Amino acid sequence: MSLNGVNVLVAGGCGLIGYELVIQIIDYGANVIIGDNYQELGKNLIDNLPEANSCYIQLDITDANSVDQAIAVG
Repeated sequence: MSLNGVNVLVAGGCGLIGYELVIQIIDYGANVIIGDNYQELGKNLIDNLPEANSCYIQLDITDANSVDQAIAVG
């Protein structure tokens, strides 16, 4: 399966399960947007990912405006 060129938003991407999803999605070739409330951790994760096709955005899934902004990035 290939996800080349597909943008994927992973809410909770800084957590244990979320981060594993990020790694797998990158392996399939997608561009990954890591959304989470933990800004410092998110930036550190981006620095340690093997691929350059990812970014971090601050995301609070309990706030509709935050979710709308995250979707707009993707």
